[in-house]
Amino acid sequence: MDQQMNLNIGLDKTSPISCNKCGSQVFQEGVLLRKASRLLTGTAQDALIPIQVFACMSCGNVNEEFLPLQMRQQATPKEETIEPEVEEENKGGKIITF
Repeated sequence: MDQQMNLNIGLDKTSPISCNKCGSQVFQEGVLLRKASRLLTGTAQDALIPIQVFACMSCGNVNEEFLPLQMRQQATPKEETIEPEVEEENKGGKIITF
């Protein structure tokens, strides 16, 4: 059974939530699907896990705050990208250093 909380809070005591990408304040429900290997779940088939999120109706963006903690970029270490530096040599060759 779904339970709804009946809170007696006036809208003047709340703050709006806007899309982090376009600023719209209108969202629609959506579902992200994750697949769990049958080896992980111990079942005969891979399992699909539905995750309810809210997506911006204007641009489709899902604000990070609507995602489970394990799916947020802040919760996972970011990969560091190393860009090579290209130096020109007098003879027309290139030296690439990292």
